[in-house]
Amino acid sequence: MWNSIDFEGMELAKSKGVELIELSAEEAARWQKAAEPTLDGYVKEMVGKGHKEDEVRGWIKFIRERVDYWTKKQIEWRIPSPTGPKEMRPESILR
Repeated sequence: MWNSIDFEGMELAKSKGVELIELSAEEAARWQKAAEPTLDGYVKEMVGKGHKEDEVRGWIKFIRERVDYWTKKQIEWRIPSPTGPKEMRPESILR
């Protein structure tokens, strides 16, 4: 259901003249690197609330692993998505 809502949203955006920009792998890596200070800030905040740093970093690692796992499953099960790897997206979205 989430994916169908995303498809509808992207189509509405296109119909309104919104330009959708596809990031290259290099640019996506730059964005991920740029987000690291935010994650470090989150870790620091959670440590300040009494959690152990290793525990918090474990949460982040778990989430990343789950995203990777479910992305692979989505590709395997051929569940289309308007975002994510190209293997998940119909051709009409990539234009």
